[in-house]
Amino acid sequence: MNAGENLKNRTNMKLDEDQFEELLKAHVYLLNKNPYLRIGQAFFNVLSRRHPELADEIRAASIDPFHNNSVLPKAMAYVQQENQPTVKEEYELYLKLKEKFNGKETQY
Repeated sequence: MNAGENLKNRTNMKLDEDQFEELLKAHVYLLNKNPYLRIGQAFFNVLSRRHPELADEIRAASIDPFHNNSVLPKAMAYVQQENQPTVKEEYELYLKLKEKFNGKETQY
């Protein structure tokens, strides 16, 4: 399956604001517990564990952040429902959450 085909198999089960925030909290927790993980790799691992149907949609696609950190904002935007904040706003939220939850226990 090529990357283009992978994104055609959409589930339309995007994350709402609360689900996305919980995903980011788990992402920060995983990065804190496993600093050897790349940021995109950690995001995909959390997405795969919590929302496997969405992880399957982006796996091996051009927006799969597992091997390419630079596409993380696109992956974050893809997993969210429509009418959510922009990727820039979400990334800023991610940075705030990372600072806020740095070192605090949050379930992965």
